[in-house]
Amino acid sequence: MNRRRNTTEQDRLERTFEAIADGEEGYELVFHPATGQIVAVDDVGDEDRLPATQMAREGFFVGDPPAERTAPASARPLRTDDVFSRNAAVLETDALAAKRVLVVGVGSGGAVVADSLARSGVGGFTLWDHDRLDVHNVGRHICTLDDVGRPKVDAMRDRILAINPAADVECIHRDVTTAGDDLDAAVERVDCVVAGTDNNASRFAINAAAIQASRPAYFGLAFKRACGGNVIQVLPRHNRPCYACYAEGQIVNEEVSSARDAERTAYADKPVPIEPGLAIDIWPIANMIARLVVLRLCAGTASTLAGTAGELDAPLYFWASRRQENFADWPADGTRSIEGLAILRWYAAGIRKNPECMSCP
Repeated sequence: MNRRRNTTEQDRLERTFEAIADGEEGYELVFHPATGQIVAVDDVGDEDRLPATQMAREGFFVGDPPAERTAPASARPLRTDDVFSRNAAVLETDALAAKRVLVVGVGSGGAVVADSLARSGVGGFTLWDHDRLDVHNVGRHICTLDDVGRPKVDAMRDRILAINPAADVECIHRDVTTAGDDLDAAVERVDCVVAGTDNNASRFAINAAAIQASRPAYFGLAFKRACGGNVIQVLPRHNRPCYACYAEGQIVNEEVSSARDAERTAYADKPVPIEPGLAIDIWPIANMIARLVVLRLCAGTASTLAGTAGELDAPLYFWASRRQENFADWPADGTRSIEGLAILRWYAAGIRKNPECMSCP
C-alpha cells in the first residue's frame, strides 16, 4: 500500500515538472524558508513539494512571481541570494558566484573543501574523481551510506546543489593521471585548483597543469595516521615554489584506508598496514585549503577579505593534531603561550625553489 502511494506521488511530481518545463500556465514556484522546500502552487491552491536538487538539474530557476498572483505569506519567490543571505556581512558572495574551482579528488578531504566553498558562495565547480564511494569511506566522508556505490563526483554534485541550487557543477568520472590534454583544458576553465588526491602521480600531473595555465593550486597532505598535515600553496604568477619543488625526490606518505590501497602500495616483501585517517584530523587540513582558496578568489575584488590573501601567501602551512609520529617530541604546552611549537596550531614555512624542478619554468 505504501509503495503504491509513493509511486502515485512520484508520478504526480513528474507531471508537475513536465508541465512547468512545457511552459504551461497556472503554476508558481515559491520557496518556504522555514522548511527549505521549493513548492509548485497551481491555480486551485494545490501544492507539489519539488526536490530542490532535481529542479536545479532540470534548469528551473525562479524570478518574480506573476503580477496577478501573490505568494503565500509563509513563502516567497526563490532567489539565489536567499541562500547566502546569512553570509552577506562577512563575504561578498556576488564576487564568488562568478568564480569556478576545480577539485580533483573528492574523498575525505576534497569533499570537505568543495562543501565549504559551496557554502562560501562559489558558483562554479568542476569535480574530478575516478572512484566510487565505498562503505569504508563513509566514516571519513561527508556523504553517507545513501551514496555508497555512486561515483563520488555525482554524490558531491547533489550535495553542492542542495546547498546552492543555482551552482554550475561539472562532473568528470575519470583517472586524472591518464587525462593529459583534458586535464589541461579543465584547469584553463577555472580560477583555482584543489588537489584532494592521495598519491604523488596525480599531484604531479595537477601541479604541472596548474603551472602551465598559471592557476593557483592547493595540495593537502595528511601525515601518517593523520597525526598532522600540511598545505602546499602554488602561486605560478608569483614565481613561487611548486608542489614538485617540495615533493620531488621525497617519499611522501600516501593514504592507506582500504585493503585495495594497501595492495597497491605494498612492496613484495613488506605488507602495508591499513592506516585509516580520522575525519576529525583530516577536516582541519581541508578547512585550511578552503580558507586559502576563498582568500585567493577574493583578491582584487570589493570584498572585506580582499587584502588578506597577501598575508597568507606562504608556500607551505603545517600543523600537528597530536604529539605522535613526527611530533612525538613536541613539548606539552599547558600555558598556550605564543612562543615555541604546539599542537593544534598552523605554522607558515618556506619551500626552496628547485632550479632543476621538473615542473617549474
